[in-house]
Amino acid sequence: MTIGDRTEVSQLLERIALVTLFACAAGLVSLLFFMLPMQVPQPALKYAAIAAVGLTAGYSTRRLLVTRTFYLRLLVSLFALIVALVVLNIASRGYIGLNLLQLYPSTPVWDGGLSLLVAGAAAWLALRAWTGPVRTVLVEPRSESAPVIAPPAAQPASGRVRTGVRRPSRTPRVSGSSLAASFNTWRERTAARLSHLLPDGGGTGTATRRRKAARKPAKRKTQPARPSLRSPEVQLLAGEKHICPYCLEEVVKNDRRGVKICKVCKTWHHGDCWAITGVCQVPHQYVN
Repeated sequence: MTIGDRTEVSQLLERIALVTLFACAAGLVSLLFFMLPMQVPQPALKYAAIAAVGLTAGYSTRRLLVTRTFYLRLLVSLFALIVALVVLNIASRGYIGLNLLQLYPSTPVWDGGLSLLVAGAAAWLALRAWTGPVRTVLVEPRSESAPVIAPPAAQPASGRVRTGVRRPSRTPRVSGSSLAASFNTWRERTAARLSHLLPDGGGTGTATRRRKAARKPAKRKTQPARPSLRSPEVQLLAGEKHICPYCLEEVVKNDRRGVKICKVCKTWHHGDCWAITGVCQVPHQYVN
């Protein structure tokens, strides 16, 4: 036996001991419910404690031995619950569990078998509950291995070797837009050269200059602000001018329409305008 096998066996024994310890602890804790004042019959509490031992043994085996087979976990669970039932029988003085040590001969034989059956069913339920179906993935073996692509060998100097790979053409393709752009550039350069040779600059050079001038935005000429020659709206008079607030006409001192002066704001009114309303047309407290 190698060192790896010894380590694996020791780990398995440690996990079995932990499962047994958890099952015994569950049985001893369940005895505390018999001390509580509950309106529950004693046989119901008895088989509830036995079922708790089985569930604890099955669940702890399922968690600690998750990589093992189902049958190995089932055997470990049975071993753990048998030990726990024996400990529970000693702690309860022969009332619950298996009387394998024959310490309490008054306990019937069938009671121990029934306790083992109930605990085993609970352990089996904890092992099988909420387990999905095992999916089997079938992989078909490959009959032929994939071809290995070898690097290209050097071509002999005597002849040419034709391959299936098409070589790119050396002459690049020229589109119509690139040809038009090249032609326009050549035409502008030729026109610029001819404009220096001709005395009047040439028709082409003149057209080019016109196009350049048309591209430049025209600058707006800003004219200086001129002083206004209009007469101002405000006129300075030597005397006081009165305007009737009703008809908006001038009121003179000896007006033929009559003159009425407000006692509060001293605003002049025409006599007939005042007679129409009977009050001053300036908004204020009327005390006339």
